[in-house]
Amino acid sequence: MRWLSTEIAFDHLLVGEWEPARRIVDELIAGYEESPFWIQPQTRICRARMLLAEGAVDDAVVDAERAVELVRGSSVFQSLCGPLAFRARLHAELGQTEDAAVLVEELLNTWAETRAGYIEQWVLDAWFAAWSTGHEARLQREIDESSVSVPWLEVATSLIRHDFAAAIGRLELMGASSAAAEARLWAGQWLVQCGRQAEANVELEAALAFWRSVGARRYLQQSESLLAAAS
Repeated sequence: MRWLSTEIAFDHLLVGEWEPARRIVDELIAGYEESPFWIQPQTRICRARMLLAEGAVDDAVVDAERAVELVRGSSVFQSLCGPLAFRARLHAELGQTEDAAVLVEELLNTWAETRAGYIEQWVLDAWFAAWSTGHEARLQREIDESSVSVPWLEVATSLIRHDFAAAIGRLELMGASSAAAEARLWAGQWLVQCGRQAEANVELEAALAFWRSVGARRYLQQSESLLAAAS
């Protein structure tokens, strides 16, 4: 039940239903204190995503650190990938690029060693960390070596190529509204850096509506700041 509840919480999160996702993970995590269970790291990463977006950065770090601590020593890539990728992404978002680089390299080395076919949102976190630390080419090599073909990898490849429109379109077809909003924010950041203000405005305006709907104050403020920079 706790495993499946975590999966349901992730689905709620992905489609933009953050309130039920938060209720589920808060209840589960409280229960882990008395009765630990192997899905706890993934439950904490689910909550950390929302905490980070909302601006509760310190709380997101606590959940992310605990998730990594719980999977240390595991040889199962499916257990490791989510916590390592998200923690690397969180380091990158906070400007801690050296720490991000260490974790993304560990993640990619483990993926190369195991050739695991378990692919989900972790690969987008890995891309953000790789983008922030100059490891995009390495990530693409590992994607090329993968034996599976799934939409998440198509999205990651589009992000590596900075074809944000393709990435966003694919995520929307998947129903991954939260991930699509993140990709719009990343697109806005890149387009502003490139001086393509009009294109940035389109993506950022679309992202704003989503961030407001889920109460993601940190990403809302980031989007508004980028819009101001682009105006």
